[in-house]
Amino acid sequence: MKKGSLNFFARLKRAERKTLVWWIKFARVHRYSVRLPIILFLVLFLDGFLIFIPSTLCLMVAVTISPQRWWIYGLIFAAAATSNNSVTYAIGRSVSPEAIVEFFSYIHLTDLWFSARAALEDYGAYATFVGAIIGLPTQLITALIGTADAKSLVDNPDGLTQFGRALSFAFAGHGLKALLIAGLTRYGWLKLEKKFG
Repeated sequence: MKKGSLNFFARLKRAERKTLVWWIKFARVHRYSVRLPIILFLVLFLDGFLIFIPSTLCLMVAVTISPQRWWIYGLIFAAAATSNNSVTYAIGRSVSPEAIVEFFSYIHLTDLWFSARAALEDYGAYATFVGAIIGLPTQLITALIGTADAKSLVDNPDGLTQFGRALSFAFAGHGLKALLIAGLTRYGWLKLEKKFG
């Protein structure tokens, strides 16, 4: 691995820790506030663009600090991630694939792009569901779907796009994963509190 990419990943880890510490402090202060779900949505939405946000840990922190709203946080996770996927789909429709690959090469993450492409080739629009469940970058998969749709619409302007199917699968995958994580965190936390509290 190149020295530049090692420095990049070291900075990324520091940024993740700082973000998580900030989130824990914020969530504690706003535990019963309406701000917590709103800011959680924004943090999770930005996660697809700012790779230093540990989104799953942010979800778990929100659930442990305010456990009675665990299912709301799970749905917020799904809505935020799917909203992010719709934006990356639009980016894929409007930006050339070469420019996207060049950007990911610049930030030393071309492997992610190629793993998203492989998932799309294997599963089609269903790749967004699979990606959401197993942790593949669904924002890259939807960007690739946007790129493919842009090309197919040039050939057939009246053709159908994969936008609706891809986002439906993405929401289902993100929702299933987030509700499972939130539920396990919620009820696992209760058992720990009873055992050690």
